[in-house]
Amino acid sequence: MIALPGCNELRARTTAERVRACVAEQYVPVREGAAGTTASIGISSIGPEESHTAAIARADAAMYDSKRSGRNRASAAA
Repeated sequence: MIALPGCNELRARTTAERVRACVAEQYVPVREGAAGTTASIGISSIGPEESHTAAIARADAAMYDSKRSGRNRASAAA
């Protein structure tokens, strides 16, 4: 989890894409050589009267949307 206080959705998406791209550039050593890595990221914002738990749950659901829709992507909570 990465918290970005005061960050709007566009900036959060840009940051998530940068993180996703950096992860995708990494390789993990395995017996056969190296395995590529990917990241599925969920993005949500928190409203003024909302609990952190609710915002995290929405980000988690958005992450699973990323996984279901092809992996290695960032999705924002609806």
